[in-house]
Amino acid sequence: DQGYHNRADPAINQGLYYGTSQADSAGGTRRNQALGVEFNAPLLKSLTLSGAARYDVFHFAGNTISKPTFNLGLEYRPIQSLLLRGSYATSFRAPDMNYIYSNQTRGYEPSVTDYYQCRQQNQPYGSCDRYYNMNYTQTGNARLKPEQATSFTYGLVWSPSHHFDISADYYHIVISNEVTNLSVSQLLQTDADCLIGQTLAGQAMDRGSPLCQDALARVHRNPGTATIDPDQVTMVDVNPINAANERTSGLDMSSNLHWGGSRYGRFDVRMDYTTVFSHQYQQYLHDVVQNQLSLSYQTEWRSKVNAVLNWHTARWSATVSGIRYGKLPWQDMEGYRPPYVLFNGSVGYTFSKRASLTLVVSNLGNKLPVDRSEGWPNYPSSVYDIYGRQWWLEFNYHFGGKHA
Repeated sequence: DQGYHNRADPAINQGLYYGTSQADSAGGTRRNQALGVEFNAPLLKSLTLSGAARYDVFHFAGNTISKPTFNLGLEYRPIQSLLLRGSYATSFRAPDMNYIYSNQTRGYEPSVTDYYQCRQQNQPYGSCDRYYNMNYTQTGNARLKPEQATSFTYGLVWSPSHHFDISADYYHIVISNEVTNLSVSQLLQTDADCLIGQTLAGQAMDRGSPLCQDALARVHRNPGTATIDPDQVTMVDVNPINAANERTSGLDMSSNLHWGGSRYGRFDVRMDYTTVFSHQYQQYLHDVVQNQLSLSYQTEWRSKVNAVLNWHTARWSATVSGIRYGKLPWQDMEGYRPPYVLFNGSVGYTFSKRASLTLVVSNLGNKLPVDRSEGWPNYPSSVYDIYGRQWWLEFNYHFGGKHA
């Protein structure tokens, strides 16, 4: 049994906060029953089959949803140093209670670009002066369906010695009925595409499609013939919805190397690499499939490399790490900014089994992700850290127990 309660601050309804509307407390409950089983079966000395099955039932807001799910995995070791593995799984996830029970709230987003008016006036998105505060309403959705997904992976682990190992795994994931919060900015872009009849890249948009009908119903505008602020957005309605589907595939790799351990200390190197091969999103069935790796839609890094070098002796330790983020579109979506690299480091000293002192420095190069292609802010705040170089001293002391 679960309960959700969100009690509104009384000061909101007393008018003490700017730009807010009447706020009511929200809440609800749900009940979940589940039964599961797991197994591990060594079919041969070198072949192992594993699996699990589960059945869930959820009751909430007068609805009942249920789903059986399962997964199967296979591991094969043809030689001692090599492991081949693969898996197939189905999954099921009930909507978060906040998505279901939250009441309508009102707010505004500052300085939001009105893409439709930009295109009417033939202004590029990056230098368009048609931006203003956008009012929006947001509410829960008791009719949400559960998310469902299937996935499969296959890969290998090679360990020729205890000093070195490497692994690589390919993954492919398909999600249907994905619960997602609508974005005001994305709605405005879709609204502009549908009103104009084509995307910025020239792809035709059907105004009668479910995607366009939904976007046009959510973005409320003054009439084009209005005396004051013609075509200006007056309100945007957002709420969580079930997207038709999303699918992605990619590769994860990892490697470890160790050496030393006596006179000059022990060294450890770890490297992790991940890249996305494909990422497609479709908000409604029969809508145009959006390529989330294209210049128009990419909002996250396509690849990432993380490397760590660690050295330690009985008393001293030191670590240097580097992270390389792959290319990301400039905020004006006119091209890609180059990969972004950060380095971190630390030095530590152990006084005893109880006490240690560590100096940690984050972002050694004091790099900042400056991107003024679309004006303020100077970086995409959803993906980049706003901090420059940071450092701190950390002292640890363990009390109690017996130590030599």
